[in-house]
Amino acid sequence: ANGAGTFGTTGMNSLVGPHYVDADVTLTKLFAIHEQQNLQLRFEFFNVFNHTNFQAPVSSFNSNNFGQIQASNPARIIQLAAKYTF
Repeated sequence: ANGAGTFGTTGMNSLVGPHYVDADVTLTKLFAIHEQQNLQLRFEFFNVFNHTNFQAPVSSFNSNNFGQIQASNPARIIQLAAKYTF
């Protein structure tokens, strides 16, 4: 066994976090108002399927929470944008 603060024989990146799944979708519609005037509406969905994506586990060996997953990334985010050009 190796002493504290020394290098062991474990390979790089041997502590791996959970799988990450993400799908983003944008729906855009352009409305022509006059010859040089347009209105653009955008609906943007981030993590559209609302899949739970956990963050990486605690990787500090000195922590009492070593190896535990304590948080997740944000759930689905929906935003609407409007742009008027003239």
